[in-house]
Amino acid sequence: MENSGVLKLGFMSILLTIILLNCSGQNPEQLVEKYETLYNSHDVEKLMSLYSDEAVFEVVGLFKLSDTEKIRGVAQYDSALDLTMTISDIKVRGDTAFFKLQENNDWLHAMEIEAAYYDPAYIVFRKNLVYHIKAEASPETMEAFKTAMEGFWPWANENAANRLAEMIPDGEFIYNAQNAVKVVKIINEYKASMKNK
Repeated sequence: MENSGVLKLGFMSILLTIILLNCSGQNPEQLVEKYETLYNSHDVEKLMSLYSDEAVFEVVGLFKLSDTEKIRGVAQYDSALDLTMTISDIKVRGDTAFFKLQENNDWLHAMEIEAAYYDPAYIVFRKNLVYHIKAEASPETMEAFKTAMEGFWPWANENAANRLAEMIPDGEFIYNAQNAVKVVKIINEYKASMKNK
């Protein structure tokens, strides 16, 4: 009889622990929605609180960052560009949320690109924090980027070489709010020069 009571107590403790864990945690779909809301709010500090100390942030063909200060720089850059993201078609497998991502920002607007689309994109969560985020631009988006940059780069290298050198020392672009503003300014100068031709 005593053993039966101990077993019941043990079972109740396990059940209570499971319930508490489920109540305290959010599922990956909720976490992705929270991430989207915070990214769009441009509150960089609150956004950074969603990242694990070991977080990796990767945009295929552009960068792969595993330093939280560099990830913060990207968040500041995106905030200065007034980036808005729209996440759709969320599918959850274990601790990972897969989704489609649409992005709009001042850089895209200046380049006359309607929006950027990333598919596939996913976030892996560990302990309710972003552990790994990866996004790959769609072929159509990559083609739009390539077309926009074909005219811009030669012009910028000739007319804004010193400013580019400050933003891209040693061939690596420095993501921060100041460079976001500088990039858009250079693009606008480029567009104005094309209209004057």
